[in-house]
Amino acid sequence: MKYLLLTPLTPELFSLDTFEEIEEALMEFACETIYSTDTEGNMIAFAVGSTKKILENLCTTVDLEGTAVEISGVYDQMISLR
Repeated sequence: MKYLLLTPLTPELFSLDTFEEIEEALMEFACETIYSTDTEGNMIAFAVGSTKKILENLCTTVDLEGTAVEISGVYDQMISLR
């Protein structure tokens, strides 16, 4: 299973300069990185962990708040956003 932390991450949040630095920092917590854009087209990153405990450790250590959801399941519903 994989879990996604629903907190958008930016370099400024960690006093970093680049998204590559975020990716390196997340790797130290055994996390992967998913990149996306916000509604204004700005790049954001999300942390993905193989267990909820990994994301809990990240949030506790870095003082982040957030919600984790399982993303590895297969679902039979499609949600349309308009």
